[in-house]
Amino acid sequence: GAVTFVQRFGGLVNLNVHFHLVVPDGVFVDDDQGLRFELLPVPTNADVLAILDRLLRRIARRLAMHANAGAFDDDARPDVLAQVQEMNERDAREAAEQRRAVEQVWAREQLQRGDDPRTN
Repeated sequence: GAVTFVQRFGGLVNLNVHFHLVVPDGVFVDDDQGLRFELLPVPTNADVLAILDRLLRRIARRLAMHANAGAFDDDARPDVLAQVQEMNERDAREAAEQRRAVEQVWAREQLQRGDDPRTN
């Protein structure tokens, strides 16, 4: 089996949902000599295409279900991730504006002292 860890935030405590996975390329076999790890063969192109075909069929079925249920109507539930992204972008703009304001104050203070703020 595989182990999955869902990480919701990036290094800057920003919303960054992503997955960390550990997927062994084999199986543990318990035989008369004890537990041992046995490597599995590398998947062929046909194996990968079969998985892709299965995924596409499942996705198409799910999309059709939602379309038939009216999930894509104008009055559908709001896109929460889009709202969070919009909030993050607004916060980033506000932080940049605050930084510019602080830098302007700092530069004025430097000039009042007779220092050139571009050299400090």
